[in-house]
Amino acid sequence: QVLDIGCGTGLLSMYAAAEENVGPIYACEMSAPIIDLAKQILEANGMGRKIKLMLTHSEDIAIRSSEDMHTTQQDAAPAASNNVMDG
Repeated sequence: QVLDIGCGTGLLSMYAAAEENVGPIYACEMSAPIIDLAKQILEANGMGRKIKLMLTHSEDIAIRSSEDMHTTQQDAAPAASNNVMDG
């Protein structure tokens, strides 16, 4: 699984989607105009079905399984919310 936090226009999510054997790709962005632009860019590049866009703040995402979860932040911890990623 891939979680792109602050995905912007989705460029890094598209790079991840191009890799072989990648599980689900989730991309979150808290700016509605930017996520709308990301959706257009993903669709134009044939990635609209591979990447799930979420209009939300990263602190509002809950991850149900930490198996195989990696982060660059030592103190990162998901918060409880309605935005849940099953893993």
